[in-house]
Amino acid sequence: MQAVAPYTSRWNVATPRRPIDCAPVLTFAMSHATEATIALLATFLGIGLVVNGLIVYIVVLAHGERQENRRGRERRPGADATRTTAV
Repeated sequence: MQAVAPYTSRWNVATPRRPIDCAPVLTFAMSHATEATIALLATFLGIGLVVNGLIVYIVVLAHGERQENRRGRERRPGADATRTTAV
């Protein structure tokens, strides 16, 4: 530990400076395997959430476009009302 001279705060109280190499860091006592497991879970669960979100977005868009197409067919002059489409 290196000695660092104190500095004066705005209240003129000598406050010791902390060396840069001793900056507070939040660490947890874990094994390397636990750290790797948590990192992999965060990565792949995050990817899974993003992919599922994209899939839901695509399904909603496709459903909306299908409804729009049906409405367009119903409004078309001379459209056959007896015609059915596969669901």
